[in-house]
Amino acid sequence: MSDQDVVKICGVCGDKTNGYYNFNAITCDSCKAFFRRNAFKRDQFKCYFDNNCKIDFKTRKVCRKCRLNKCFSIGMKQTISSPIDSSLNKDNTSSALMCINDNTNTVNSNSNEMVVPCIPPLITDYKNNFNELEGNRMTELLSAAHVMKIWLTDAQTYLIKHPVIEEACRAWALMCVQEVDKLVKMTKSLVAFNGICDNDRIALIKYGSVEVFIMRLIMLFNFDSNSWILVNGPKHSVVLKMDLLKECRKSLFDAYDSFLRHMGPEWDSDPIIIDLVYV
Repeated sequence: MSDQDVVKICGVCGDKTNGYYNFNAITCDSCKAFFRRNAFKRDQFKCYFDNNCKIDFKTRKVCRKCRLNKCFSIGMKQTISSPIDSSLNKDNTSSALMCINDNTNTVNSNSNEMVVPCIPPLITDYKNNFNELEGNRMTELLSAAHVMKIWLTDAQTYLIKHPVIEEACRAWALMCVQEVDKLVKMTKSLVAFNGICDNDRIALIKYGSVEVFIMRLIMLFNFDSNSWILVNGPKHSVVLKMDLLKECRKSLFDAYDSFLRHMGPEWDSDPIIIDLVYV
């Protein structure tokens, strides 16, 4: 059996990988994205099970502390970039060398001219990359997005697990109305949004609310059971299987199935990712 035929698995969760080294270890895209966002947050996470959680494909999103610990235990490093980043650094290095050669030729042709090597920085510090204005803007966006938060504390007290199509449509429509109402409240907290005319504000909400609602539904999607839990109240929710959507509109099912498969690994149960996408 050749090396290409060997199935390489993620050293963190055991999921299948493309065989590339991410931050000095072979990992899946989900664990790569998780480590990229949380590598410097090790002290911020806490485990409630004595730092001994089992991390696999199904449980990797349960405990961030143990998942991050396992990332470091297999040799992942904050200073080692991904293959894409490495290729970018190689491109930057090549550009720098070409620039140095050009400057050398300039010196040889005219030694009296001042030559300034134009070497771009190869390493960028992304930990503190916001100025004061950008930081205030980010704070405003996250504060506004808090209005859209979906509370799941008591949402599963009464579950309708196998709704008929009419009941599912009612639950879907009710939650859509609730989300649009929260979206209107959220936009009132945005200074830039309030600075445009009334007609433009109405048009943006009218034609963008459905897309925002559909995108935010990923936070209620259970990838294990392939279903949504639609929260219709503090103690009432409906389990909506994705197959039911397939029976209603095949085109909508295909579109959402593609969205979930591509967005799922990137989102990685972090609501801030979704908030920053639509705000």
